[in-house]
Amino acid sequence: WTEDFLSESVCMKLEANIEYRFHLFWKLEGAAFWDMGNVWTLKETPTDDPLRTPVFSMKNFGKSIAANWGIGLRVDLNFLLLRLDLGLKVHDPSRTNSWVPALQWFKKDNFALHFGVGYPF
Repeated sequence: WTEDFLSESVCMKLEANIEYRFHLFWKLEGAAFWDMGNVWTLKETPTDDPLRTPVFSMKNFGKSIAANWGIGLRVDLNFLLLRLDLGLKVHDPSRTNSWVPALQWFKKDNFALHFGVGYPF
């Protein structure tokens, strides 16, 4: 989405995250996480692409929630935390078949690898 689209629309964002962290050895820690959410407009906005303007509705709320899960590795240096996370799509409401089968989790555009500094939340 472009900033123009978001600045001209009244939007609503909903997200939920859960993360389980555990010690591995030395300064290495592991993590398993689950994320859910989406961004919706609150009113109809003109566009050629209907997937770019999901309008919030209780009728389609459950189907419009995106979800992913993943695993991560952390290096805790006491003064600095380095993270490497692998996230895999489970439910993608922009797809025709929104549930992503496990055999497709590692295919192009169904996963993301992120490097970060500090905890995500």
